[in-house]
Amino acid sequence: MGETKVNNLDLYSQAEAVRSRTMKCQRSFAGMVIGLLLCALVFPRGWAEENAIANRASGVVTSEVLEAKIKAVTDDAGLGEDTKSLLLGLYQQALVDLTQASAWVEGALEFEEKIQTAPEQLRVLRQQIEAGAPGGSIEALGVTAETNLEKLQELLKQETAELGAAEARGSGVQQGLAEAQARPAIIRGRLDAAKREQEDLSSAMETASSLDEIPDLRQARRWGNEAQFAKLAAELDLLQQELLSQPLRVDLLNARLDKENAGIAGLEKRIASLRDWVHTKRSSEAATAQIETEKTLRATAGLDPVLDRLAAQNVDLIGTLKEQAAELNQMFQQRGEAEAHRKRIESDLSDLHGALVAYGRTEGFGRLLLRQYEALPDIRSYVRRASARERQFAELGVRRLDHREESRRIADVEK
Repeated sequence: MGETKVNNLDLYSQAEAVRSRTMKCQRSFAGMVIGLLLCALVFPRGWAEENAIANRASGVVTSEVLEAKIKAVTDDAGLGEDTKSLLLGLYQQALVDLTQASAWVEGALEFEEKIQTAPEQLRVLRQQIEAGAPGGSIEALGVTAETNLEKLQELLKQETAELGAAEARGSGVQQGLAEAQARPAIIRGRLDAAKREQEDLSSAMETASSLDEIPDLRQARRWGNEAQFAKLAAELDLLQQELLSQPLRVDLLNARLDKENAGIAGLEKRIASLRDWVHTKRSSEAATAQIETEKTLRATAGLDPVLDRLAAQNVDLIGTLKEQAAELNQMFQQRGEAEAHRKRIESDLSDLHGALVAYGRTEGFGRLLLRQYEALPDIRSYVRRASARERQFAELGVRRLDHREESRRIADVEK
């Protein structure tokens, strides 16, 4: 790892040295010429070859000139359709290449900026992680012994939603980290290919012969080749800057992932505490209601058959509510277990993906994949549980409606 960093720093120093030698030339050209001059960064050529590249760059057309040419050719009624179509195609492609080169130059500068800013960002993130996530306890949410059940349920809903958002952010960071870790191999492959393309284009430009074409067509071809050369040079510099900044960016993503995971852990702790509070409150309210109902049952015993029936139904309903409170608490526990299982599966999948990228489809990878598949939970059990819960909720809803109807009937009788 240390050797890689040293090599990266050496490469960056060499790139900066070449960049400083070409800075005067860059300032003399319009914005798009920057891309062409960056080729001096990509190839450690001899002095004569660097001069040849700089001389070629001095004739690069600008976007403004190309746009003016496109308008002039479009408005030229005396130009043959075939020639017009060919000229417009060359001008438009050169304009596209210059635009892409400009975007890649900006991208390279952004990677350079990340090299400068990443250390400070890392320091801040690590300080935040060491300080811990703010509001790590339910007391920070204003929960006290006097907080009612409705407020606790509202807070639980809010914290659960925040947990989902935090997990989505963490998943995004995890995906970005995996992509960043896979990029070096892709970059090196593209660097080799782009260098070959640039060398082939340079040779073609030196040996090209089109004396039989009209001057405008020869000029358009030359501009097109130079624009393509500039685009390749800008791409090469972008890729090199991305490769140089990759270790720091990976460190930054790891720190961001650590921060998100710390926040998720804090949210999970608060949610577990809130669920305990909700369960306690439900059980307490159900017990209080049962005591009051039993008092009412004793007080109204024998006074009226309807009151006796209602009181008995209330006792039965309170017992059902206590059972439902216990079942809801069990559901919360099962949900927590399911969430933990889901995270283990996601972690296993991430490890499998990393092994696939690193080692390919080997026999050992196949055995590992089979073991992970066999460890997956039976989804049908979750479906059965969900169906059973839905039936219970439906039955409770019907019983609640029956009690409301009976209460209205009694109220009408009393009137």
